[in-house]
Order: sequence, then C-alpha cells, then structure tokens
Amino acid sequence: MFLTRHRKLPNGMRAPTHTPLRRVGVALAVVFTASSAIGQGLDAPDYSRELIQRARTLHLADQREWRLLVHYKATLFGAVESQEDAPAFFNAPNGKTNPEAELAATIERFFIDPAELNAGEEHPQCDFSARYKWLKSRLSFDSTRLREQPCARLDRWMSEIGPQGVTLVFASYFMSSPASMFGHTLLRLDRDLVRVDGRLLDYSVNFAAAPDTENPILYVFRGLFGYFKGQFSVAPYYTRVQDYSNWESRDLWEYPLNLSPDQIDTLLRHLWELGGNYFDYLYFQENCSYHILSVLEVANPELRLTDRFAFHVIPAETVKAVTEQPGLAGNA
Repeated sequence: MFLTRHRKLPNGMRAPTHTPLRRVGVALAVVFTASSAIGQGLDAPDYSRELIQRARTLHLADQREWRLLVHYKATLFGAVESQEDAPAFFNAPNGKTNPEAELAATIERFFIDPAELNAGEEHPQCDFSARYKWLKSRLSFDSTRLREQPCARLDRWMSEIGPQGVTLVFASYFMSSPASMFGHTLLRLDRDLVRVDGRLLDYSVNFAAAPDTENPILYVFRGLFGYFKGQFSVAPYYTRVQDYSNWESRDLWEYPLNLSPDQIDTLLRHLWELGGNYFDYLYFQENCSYHILSVLEVANPELRLTDRFAFHVIPAETVKAVTEQPGLAGNA
C-alpha cells in the first residue's frame, strides 16, 4: 500500500513523501468543515500547557506504553534511545533520546489549526493516531478545548483492512537468501475468523530491509551493520504466499493470536504511524522478527517479547517467545 504523505516537521526536518502502508490508487482529499477551520480556540496554548503539566505530574513519559509507542530502549550507559531512525517519527528535535520532550511536543502538535496545514498534509492527530488514542485515555481530553480532527484517510484504510483477528506466520528457512536463511515472520490480519477459504485475500504485515545493492559482499556488510532501511508494509496475504511458498517452496506455519478488538485497533493505528518511517535494519538484531514483536508489544503492553533478545534475534526463537506467552497464541 502506497500513499503520498506530507508532514510539517519542527526545525526544518524533512519527512519521506511515500509510505508503504497505504492503498495504491486511493486519492482522498481531506475536507475540513468550517467549524474545524476555526481552530482550537483562544485558550489552546493554555490548555496545551495544562495537559503537558498534567502528563508530567502523572509521569506519562516514564510509562511503558509511551516507551513502546516511540520504541525507546535503554542504552548501555543508562539513557534511552528510540530504535526508530526516521526524523519524521519525532515531534521534538531531541525526541529520539528524550521521551518527556517528545511527549510534550506531541501534545503541542495536536493543537495545530487545520487551516495552517499544507494541501494534502495530514493533521498530527491522524499522523500519530496511536499516540493520540493513548494520551486521550490518560489525560481525558476536553473536546471543547482540543477539537478532535477528522482522519479520512486513516479511517478508510482501517475500514478496508477491517481485521477481526491477527495471526503470526513463520516462513521456514531459505538458504539461497542471506536475509532468510534463519526463517522469516510476518502477521496476517484476518477479516473473518470463521471462514478459512478467504485467507489469501486478507492483508499481511511485513517488516523487511530495502536493499540498494545486488553486490553480495556489500549486501552482507550493509545488512550486518545497519546500512539498510527497514520498513513496514501492508499487502494482500496471497502475495506473501506466492513469494515464500510458491516461488521459494517454504513451509508456512500459522499461529492465531489472542488480541482483543481494542488491541487490534491500537496495532493498526501504530502501523499507520510507522508508515513512511524506517528503522536501521540489522540482520541479527533489528530484523523482521524483532520488529514484529515490537508492534505486538504496542498492541498489548503486558507482553514482554523483545526484552529477551539483547544481542541477536533468530526468527524461530521469536516464534517460541510468542508461543510461550500464556494465552497469547492459539494452535498452529
């Protein structure tokens, strides 16, 4: 899924203009009503400061949910740093390493007047939909002081995918490809939990490197040391079956996951936030399987899936981590 995306960033930072999480060929004009064009009200700065102060009082920047949403991890020296590497993912100039500054800047951007946006630019409430959902639940936004903005593209995208369940899929080893010699994991978004004959038409979530060379030596070197960008994409499941099963003759093992409707909603909103952004891809650490686990933790913060993989991540081991979580995975 592709869609041109425009974001206004602080201090001259530039965002990618294309994202692999949108529907090809869908051209939707975001039409704001006259009431939303009025803005957020005269007391918007005061209310913004009030929410930021309340967030500090509640120590929201230290809570696990916020750390997961922005993909913060502890460094060897006791600080924190986000594993996300795209500037567009952050609202504060130092947001990659400062959870509190990023939270405050995110709240401030929720108050942007839609009239100030460029044509085709999405409102930050839509760009950071999972963050907005979580902060709203913690701070109980007053809709008369912070007007909730329409998110037509997001709503259309979520409605079209419309999953009722999520399945973890493991593709077995493929020795002809360095990136797949230990297997590969992805998610399938199941629109119908009863019918199994329509699974090929469901959507899948994949995280993969975007290689920029065919030289095998450079390919291995860049993959080992994080010189490739890794991005999430959503595509019909039959395209994954064609790639992994039909062309490469790999077995596909399926593990239905027990996620609630609210957790699935959070998962989709977070995938939307990741659209157009990227992580530095590392074959033995921040690879396909690791970041599949990271988005599952966003959906259900009680899961502790990535903590056990400090230095290397083998796809088969991540499947084991999922199946060992009590009540998370169904039968294969």
